[in-house]
Amino acid sequence: MKKIGNIGAWAFVNSVLGQKQLIEDKEKFNMAKKSVKEFSVTLFEKYVEVSITTENVKPHKYRIYPDERQGSDIKRIASHIQNGLETAKSTSKKIGISDFKERRYVFLELPNDTYSTQYTADKL
Repeated sequence: MKKIGNIGAWAFVNSVLGQKQLIEDKEKFNMAKKSVKEFSVTLFEKYVEVSITTENVKPHKYRIYPDERQGSDIKRIASHIQNGLETAKSTSKKIGISDFKERRYVFLELPNDTYSTQYTADKL
Protein backbone atom coordinates (compact mmCIF):
# COMPACT_ATOMS: atom_id res chain seq x y z
CA MET A 1 0.00 0.00 0.00
CA LYS A 2 1.15 3.49 -0.80
CA LYS A 3 0.31 6.58 1.22
CA ILE A 4 -0.67 9.51 -0.96
CA GLY A 5 -0.73 12.98 0.58
CA ASN A 6 -0.94 13.87 4.25
CA ILE A 7 -4.43 14.78 5.59
CA GLY A 8 -5.33 11.99 8.02
CA ALA A 9 -8.66 10.90 6.48
CA TRP A 10 -8.16 7.95 4.19
CA ALA A 11 -10.35 5.46 2.34
CA PHE A 12 -9.66 2.03 1.00
CA VAL A 13 -10.72 1.18 -2.55
CA ASN A 14 -10.19 -1.84 -4.74
CA SER A 15 -7.63 -1.40 -7.49
CA VAL A 16 -7.83 -2.92 -10.96
CA LEU A 17 -5.82 -5.91 -9.70
CA GLY A 18 -8.20 -6.43 -6.78
CA GLN A 19 -5.62 -5.25 -4.27
CA LYS A 20 -6.52 -2.62 -1.73
CA GLN A 21 -4.65 0.63 -1.93
CA LEU A 22 -4.80 3.74 0.21
CA ILE A 23 -6.07 6.88 -1.48
CA GLU A 24 -6.70 10.43 -0.38
CA ASP A 25 -9.62 12.58 -1.36
CA LYS A 26 -9.24 16.09 0.06
CA GLU A 27 -12.59 17.23 -1.30
CA LYS A 28 -14.65 14.43 0.27
CA PHE A 29 -12.84 14.50 3.60
CA ASN A 30 -12.74 18.23 4.21
CA MET A 31 -13.88 18.47 7.86
CA ALA A 32 -16.16 21.49 8.25
CA LYS A 33 -16.14 23.02 11.76
CA LYS A 34 -19.62 24.04 12.91
CA SER A 35 -21.33 25.46 15.99
CA VAL A 36 -24.24 23.36 17.29
CA LYS A 37 -27.43 25.44 17.54
CA GLU A 38 -29.91 22.57 18.03
CA PHE A 39 -29.77 18.81 17.66
CA SER A 40 -31.75 15.62 18.09
CA VAL A 41 -30.59 12.04 18.54
CA THR A 42 -33.41 9.52 18.06
CA LEU A 43 -32.79 5.86 18.87
CA PHE A 44 -34.52 3.18 16.82
CA GLU A 45 -34.12 -0.58 17.13
CA LYS A 46 -31.39 -0.91 14.47
CA TYR A 47 -30.13 2.64 13.91
CA VAL A 48 -29.90 6.19 15.27
CA GLU A 49 -31.17 9.26 13.46
CA VAL A 50 -29.15 12.40 14.13
CA SER A 51 -30.13 15.92 13.12
CA ILE A 52 -27.74 18.78 13.79
CA THR A 53 -28.66 22.41 13.17
CA THR A 54 -25.64 24.66 12.72
CA GLU A 55 -25.07 28.06 11.16
CA ASN A 56 -25.93 26.38 7.82
CA VAL A 57 -29.47 26.91 6.54
CA LYS A 58 -30.06 23.19 6.01
CA PRO A 59 -29.57 20.83 9.00
CA HIS A 60 -27.17 17.90 8.82
CA LYS A 61 -29.26 14.71 9.02
CA TYR A 62 -27.95 11.14 9.14
CA ARG A 63 -29.16 7.63 9.86
CA ILE A 64 -26.26 5.91 11.67
CA TYR A 65 -25.89 2.13 11.86
CA PRO A 66 -23.80 -0.17 14.06
CA ASP A 67 -20.73 -1.57 12.30
CA GLU A 68 -17.40 -3.30 12.92
CA ARG A 69 -15.67 -0.05 13.92
CA GLN A 70 -18.25 1.14 16.45
CA GLY A 71 -19.65 -2.23 17.53
CA SER A 72 -23.20 -3.53 17.62
CA ASP A 73 -24.45 -1.59 20.68
CA ILE A 74 -26.66 1.05 19.05
CA LYS A 75 -27.53 2.51 22.49
CA ARG A 76 -23.84 3.18 23.19
CA ILE A 77 -23.44 4.86 19.80
CA ALA A 78 -26.51 7.06 20.43
CA SER A 79 -25.31 7.95 23.94
CA HIS A 80 -21.83 8.90 22.71
CA ILE A 81 -23.20 11.18 19.99
CA GLN A 82 -25.81 12.69 22.36
CA ASN A 83 -23.16 13.46 25.01
CA GLY A 84 -20.80 14.99 22.45
CA LEU A 85 -23.48 17.23 20.94
CA GLU A 86 -24.69 18.31 24.40
CA THR A 87 -21.13 19.26 25.34
CA ALA A 88 -20.63 21.15 22.08
CA LYS A 89 -23.86 23.10 22.49
CA SER A 90 -23.41 23.94 26.18
CA THR A 91 -19.74 24.97 25.86
CA SER A 92 -19.98 26.54 22.38
CA LYS A 93 -17.22 24.23 21.16
CA LYS A 94 -17.31 23.53 17.44
CA ILE A 95 -17.79 20.09 15.97
CA GLY A 96 -16.46 18.63 12.75
CA ILE A 97 -18.77 17.03 10.18
CA SER A 98 -17.67 15.35 6.97
CA ASP A 99 -19.57 12.82 4.92
CA PHE A 100 -18.63 10.51 2.09
CA LYS A 101 -21.94 9.40 0.56
CA GLU A 102 -20.37 7.05 -1.97
CA ARG A 103 -19.00 4.89 0.86
CA ARG A 104 -21.84 5.52 3.39
CA TYR A 105 -19.55 7.20 5.93
CA VAL A 106 -19.94 10.22 8.17
CA PHE A 107 -17.06 11.50 10.26
CA LEU A 108 -17.96 13.39 13.45
CA GLU A 109 -15.42 15.22 15.53
CA LEU A 110 -17.06 15.87 18.91
CA PRO A 111 -15.64 17.64 21.97
CA ASN A 112 -15.57 14.33 23.89
CA ASP A 113 -13.34 12.70 21.22
CA THR A 114 -9.60 12.97 20.66
CA TYR A 115 -10.02 12.26 16.93
CA SER A 116 -12.90 12.27 14.47
CA THR A 117 -15.04 9.13 14.63
CA GLN A 118 -16.16 7.31 11.51
CA TYR A 119 -19.71 5.95 11.42
CA THR A 120 -21.60 3.97 8.78
CA ALA A 121 -24.45 6.30 7.83
CA ASP A 122 -26.91 7.38 5.20
CA LYS A 123 -27.39 11.09 4.63
CA LEU A 124 -31.09 11.95 4.93
